[in-house]
Amino acid sequence: SDTDVITQKELISVQEIPRRSSRFTYTEPRVKPNTLAGLLALHMGTVAATQDAALVAYRHRITKSSSILLPSIGAQTLWDGGVQYKFAGLKGETFTLSNNGPYFQFGVQLVGSGTRATAADAFPAAITENWLRWGDTKIYVKDTAGTPISTVLATPSQTAANLGGSEVNISTRVLSWSLTWTNNLAADNAYRASSALVRTNFHPTRRVGTITITLEVDTTTEAAELDYFFSQKKLAMELNINSGTVVAATGAFNFGAIIILPRVQLTSNPRGQTNQLETLTLNGNIEDDGTNSELLAFVYDAQSAYLV
Repeated sequence: SDTDVITQKELISVQEIPRRSSRFTYTEPRVKPNTLAGLLALHMGTVAATQDAALVAYRHRITKSSSILLPSIGAQTLWDGGVQYKFAGLKGETFTLSNNGPYFQFGVQLVGSGTRATAADAFPAAITENWLRWGDTKIYVKDTAGTPISTVLATPSQTAANLGGSEVNISTRVLSWSLTWTNNLAADNAYRASSALVRTNFHPTRRVGTITITLEVDTTTEAAELDYFFSQKKLAMELNINSGTVVAATGAFNFGAIIILPRVQLTSNPRGQTNQLETLTLNGNIEDDGTNSELLAFVYDAQSAYLV
């Protein structure tokens, strides 16, 4: 508007939209494997599928891509009794995966180019899957002593750790687990000459990942867990969700997910209490170990491909 220029008028007299934007927030309080695979791949950038024999069952390997190769998707909205719009150029800004009661919650923030058009496409049917459960989860921590773990993992295990041995299973002591990844999209820098009202060619700046795990204090391991922070140990961490339900009859893949963080260093380890029992919270930064993708995920479901 002309509120910041001299017009000889008290109120604004001109107003227009010089730039358009679209932002979406989406949360599943009980996330399904399909949602996790698709939106995790959108935020990380690279996804490849492996089929379970000739069955309708797939394992999707998700890793971090180059910042300039981060993919985008389109989304459509339909208002009750209103118009339907298609929004193009949506990229993943932030995701958070955390436990939520007996399940896992997954929430994302998406940033779009601002391009929109009316649409009349039929919406696809919802994919039927069971929610991912907290009780089907195992959580591992490993002191790597600075040596990068191997994440080749041609056949990752859904029943055991994938950190290369010497890991510690802390599952029964964990009260909460939360992973956040932020791409820091340079959205305001993406309005360019010739792009009219919308963004073009917007990419992440420096991406950031953090992990928070709160666990009950165990006197037999307390000294070692405090030392994770005091001695700035280089840790590898794994979350392994195995539903125990096969994706396809006679197959080997179970619905579930594996998330591996090859290197984490703690930034703080505050003490607290829950139900009058002492707790220790491990707050860490996800780091580049020079060898692996900073975050590696496998998701198992019946969908053949994503982002194609």
